[in-house]
Amino acid sequence: MATDDYHRRRIGSYYTPDWIARWMVSRVLPDGFADLRASFTILDPACGDGAFVLPLLDRIASERRVADDDAFSRLMIVRDHVYGVDSDAEAIHHVRRRVSEWIGDLSEATSEIERVVSCNFPCGDALLGNDWSNQECFQPVEDLDVIDWKQQFPTVAAAGGFDVVIGNPPYRRERDSKADFDRIAQSPLGRWREPRMDLWHYFLHRGLDLLKPGTRLQYIVNSYWTRATSARCLRQRVAEETTLEEVVMLGAAPLFRGVSGQHMIFRLCKHLASDSRCHVHDLSSLNLDQIKGRLSQEMTERYTIPQADLWKGDQRLLQIDQIRTTVSGSLPAAHGKEGQTLAGHTTSKSDQLPSKGAFPLCHGLLGDFYDVRQGIAENPPFVTRKAAIELGDTSMVGRGVFVLTDGEVKSLRLNPKERALLRPYYALSAVERFRVASLPTHQLLYLTRKTAPTLDAIPHLARHLEQFRPILDRRREVQSGQIAWWHLHWPREERLFTSPRILSLQMGETPRFAYAEHPTYVGFSMHVITASAEPKEQASPSLPALTAILNSSRAHQWFESHAKHRGAHLDISGTVLKQFPLPMRCQPDLERALTQLTQSWPKVPDSGFESQLDQIVDSWYSVAE
Repeated sequence: MATDDYHRRRIGSYYTPDWIARWMVSRVLPDGFADLRASFTILDPACGDGAFVLPLLDRIASERRVADDDAFSRLMIVRDHVYGVDSDAEAIHHVRRRVSEWIGDLSEATSEIERVVSCNFPCGDALLGNDWSNQECFQPVEDLDVIDWKQQFPTVAAAGGFDVVIGNPPYRRERDSKADFDRIAQSPLGRWREPRMDLWHYFLHRGLDLLKPGTRLQYIVNSYWTRATSARCLRQRVAEETTLEEVVMLGAAPLFRGVSGQHMIFRLCKHLASDSRCHVHDLSSLNLDQIKGRLSQEMTERYTIPQADLWKGDQRLLQIDQIRTTVSGSLPAAHGKEGQTLAGHTTSKSDQLPSKGAFPLCHGLLGDFYDVRQGIAENPPFVTRKAAIELGDTSMVGRGVFVLTDGEVKSLRLNPKERALLRPYYALSAVERFRVASLPTHQLLYLTRKTAPTLDAIPHLARHLEQFRPILDRRREVQSGQIAWWHLHWPREERLFTSPRILSLQMGETPRFAYAEHPTYVGFSMHVITASAEPKEQASPSLPALTAILNSSRAHQWFESHAKHRGAHLDISGTVLKQFPLPMRCQPDLERALTQLTQSWPKVPDSGFESQLDQIVDSWYSVAE
């Protein structure tokens, strides 16, 4: 046993307890999961002795109602659906034996069982081989078994990849296995190498490479990747290519003998759905027996977190550790029984946090029905004092870079092609309650990869921007090659500024929302609310009516309770906006009245207008179901 423990520590392999493996299998293959067509395939890329393989086989057999003595059908399940790889020859020997025993006695097909089991569970390094896109298999050491995925699993390759990747990949630090990490660095996976990373990070990258689009991966791992600098690339890829569907925080419970530290289970989909929510179960305060008990039953208590709230900052920090704070400080009340869907919003106990008395009933959240985006990141719109010092000319302070006054535009003597790249830009001062000024405050140089792929056609603009080249060159996206030095930092889609929209200031002494139909290009300090690109079947207020609701006293009270206070100012983030509760159902008469108020709102309203607005909004929210 001591020898076995030493071997496991050396290779970073600690086999998963059966109760954890079976729970994970039940989450990734729930009751009534997708029809098990011939192409439905599941991979454990570090299968060990089969901790996940056997529960997977049992799950599929149960779903198909295959009897224990139906050896032929069980052989077909193994052949068509379940695959495993491991670099430990002893572990592969065990898993092959266990799978053969699971199939049962089939004397007339003994050789076929041996062939299937050997093909589906090869011994080899899952990390050094190619993926579906690489033509050549990397073979750095002659006697090292390396998995050529296309050759080893041709039917899976032909289908475009696996449907599920599941497992407990080995945890191993680079300082403990530098030679292995150096070999991986020379393989196709080497592009993901980071200083002081963990070996299992590579297994996540490999799993994503081997999955079909729209399919799922589920791992149990240590939880340090959520914040460690050594997992920055990993978090970036997860945030940009996948959707986190479920996270279980297990804390420091001793899940594996001889292993300490914090652990978590997560399931993700290889598809980016930024408007979806992640279910987070926090079991970190429970002991091992309590965790077993919770996983043995249906867990209905959970946090439902919008994808955008999971990620923070340039390093794409996964804020799992701050979930309690995030939820308790931001979620509005969503009334209904646990698990009930209200206009597309699934409730749980965590959703039913008090909203400080603002809304007794709501039919969904603003983010369920509308798109909420920030404005353009001009970066820089004007020359700051710091930038002027860097440029060596303090007289340049305040001079327009991408955002220009009419006088600055006139002085550039632009040609017709250059003038076509100007867009009407509106500063914060142009956005009032209910309305936006009819004339822009500035002109925006809308230079993007699409509108200005080269400088040939824009000589005057090129000459203008060249004087700011040092500060433009140092932008992160320029240095990474995502944009050219003369392009806007984040230009956004133009439809956001040309289709009907609501504009709101992120920071102000009081909430301020304006409805606009004429083109209004705005900066990063404003939010743009537009009709969802994928309209929901449930009726929702029109944009003019929603403008009135957001400008009401009731809404202001809600923002005061849920937005951040920064001195005398209120910071209404996009996350807070998306969580604003909408009134119950559509009320055509009330909607028309609010639309009319938005259209006729005076520049200096009297108390009568304000009173009428609040009465109509209160009436709408008071409508019983």
